[in-house]
Amino acid sequence: MKYLIALDPNVYADNDAAVAAIIATGASVVNNYAFNLTFEIDASEEQFNNLSGITMSQDSSAVLNVKLQVANTDHLLYCTGTVNDPRPWNPITTGAGEYIYLIDTGIRKSHEQLYPHGDIVDLWTNFENTDITWYDDEAGHGTAVASLIIGHSQGVAKSATLYNLKLFNENNGNITVGEIINSLNAVLYHHNGNLLSKTKTVCLPWVVPQNNFIDAKINEMNENNLVVVCAAGNDGADVNNYSPAGVKNAITVGAYDRNYNVSSFTNAPWGSTGSTGFVNYGAELDIFALGVDIDVATNTSDADYITTSGTSLAAAIVAGITSHYTARYPTKTAKEIKDTMLQEGHFDGATMLVFDSSDPNINYNLVNKSIITTDNADAAQLADVQSGRILNVQVGSTGNTNISLNPSASEVAVLDFAPTPPFINFNATSGEVVVDASVLPAGVQVPGVYVFAVKGKVNNNVVVEEYSIGLYNSSVDELDASSQYYYDADADEYDLVVSYQVAPSYASQKP
Repeated sequence: MKYLIALDPNVYADNDAAVAAIIATGASVVNNYAFNLTFEIDASEEQFNNLSGITMSQDSSAVLNVKLQVANTDHLLYCTGTVNDPRPWNPITTGAGEYIYLIDTGIRKSHEQLYPHGDIVDLWTNFENTDITWYDDEAGHGTAVASLIIGHSQGVAKSATLYNLKLFNENNGNITVGEIINSLNAVLYHHNGNLLSKTKTVCLPWVVPQNNFIDAKINEMNENNLVVVCAAGNDGADVNNYSPAGVKNAITVGAYDRNYNVSSFTNAPWGSTGSTGFVNYGAELDIFALGVDIDVATNTSDADYITTSGTSLAAAIVAGITSHYTARYPTKTAKEIKDTMLQEGHFDGATMLVFDSSDPNINYNLVNKSIITTDNADAAQLADVQSGRILNVQVGSTGNTNISLNPSASEVAVLDFAPTPPFINFNATSGEVVVDASVLPAGVQVPGVYVFAVKGKVNNNVVVEEYSIGLYNSSVDELDASSQYYYDADADEYDLVVSYQVAPSYASQKP
C-alpha cells in the first residue's frame, strides 16, 4: 500500500536519515518530496507500523471529489474587460518579474487573450504518457482563470510569468490525495530552485473535502514564502469543510457582483463551535473580488468568450493582484503580503460590501470584510510605508520605526475611531512610531496585533493608511495565529477587529 507520511524532525536529523529508516523497515520510497521530511512510501501495514516518528499519514490513493469553482452558463459574450470601476485601470504594476503558479485543468495558450505570450510556462502535468493532452485545456476552467490573471486585455497581471500545472482534466470529478500533493510538490520544488528568497503566488481555484494532509502542506508552502490564494467555493456551505479554502494561512476569496453584493454561492464560515481537529477550523473568509457575470476566455476556440460566475474567477483576480504586492514589497514574506493586502482593502470592504444577513447560521464575525485593491500609478501616497504590519515587539522591550511621511502631506493625524493604544506613540510630524512594551497596560492581549489608522491630505486627496504592531512573548511565530485588536479609548479596552476596519488610499482601485 502507498502512504503519504510526514516525519518528526525531532526524530530524524535530516532527509537522508529518514530515507534510511524507511528502507530499514523494508518499505520503499516512491516520492521524496520538497516538503520537509515528507514522503510517499510503498509499505505493508507491518512495515508502516515499524516506522517511528510519523506525525501525519494518509492513504495516497484516497479519492476526493473535486469541484473547480466556476458556475458555467451558456451565454457567450465578447469580453470588454473585467474591471467595473469609474476610475481608469492604470495600476502601478502589472506583475513584471513576478511568478504565479496555476494548478488547474491546463491552458489553451493559442487563445487570443493568451497568444503570443512568452510568459506562460508549462511546468508540470498529471497526465504524462497518457492519451490526454499533457498541458492543454480540455475542460475550459484553466483557460478562463488564466485569462483573468495574464490575458492581454483581461488580465490583471499581464506582465507576470504564469506557470501552468495541469492537475485536472474535467471541471468536477475525483482526484487522489497523492495527485494533489504531487502538484503542490512541483510548485515547491520549482520555487526552491528558482529565486528561493522571492515571494511568489500560487492560485488554487478549486475545493475538495477538508483533508489534514493537504492543509498541512498548504501551511508549509506559506512558511516557505508562497502566497496561496484559493477559491472559497460555490456551495454556499461552511468554508471550513473544504481544502484548501479552510486553511487559515491561505488567502480565501469570496465573490461579489457589480453592486458589491456578496454572492449567495460563496462558501462562508458558519456558526458551529466544533473542531475538525486541525488548524483550518475557524479560518476567516479573507477577501472578496468581482466574481459574478465576468467575461472570460474559453477553450472552445481561439476567439470564444463566455460570461460566467464563481469564486475561482474572484480568486484569479486576487492571485493576479497578489503579484502587484510581491512586486511592490519584495522583502515581505508570504504572511506579511497577506496581512498587507487585507489591511489595504479593509476600509472599502467595511463600507461597500453587502451581505445577506437573513441566514442566522453564518458567523460573519469570521469574515474579513476586505476588498482586493491595488494602487493606481498616479495614486496619492501618504507615506512610503503603506498599510500593513510595520513592527513586531517582544514584551518587556521597546521598538521604533518610521513610516516616512510624504513631505507634501498635510493635516496628518491618527483617526479618533482607530487610535493608537497607550503603549504606541505616533509622531504626526516626523512619522516615527515608538512602541513601549516594557510595561503593558491591563487588558493587552499577548500575543496580539494592534491596529491604528493614520490619515492625511495629499494633493487635496484624503488618504488613509492602516498600520499594525505585533506583540509577542518569546517568539515572533506566536503572531501567526494571533488576533487583531483596536483600542477603544472611551472604554479603555481592546476590542477584536472583526467587522470594523479602516485602510487605504481612497485612490485604490477595485478590480
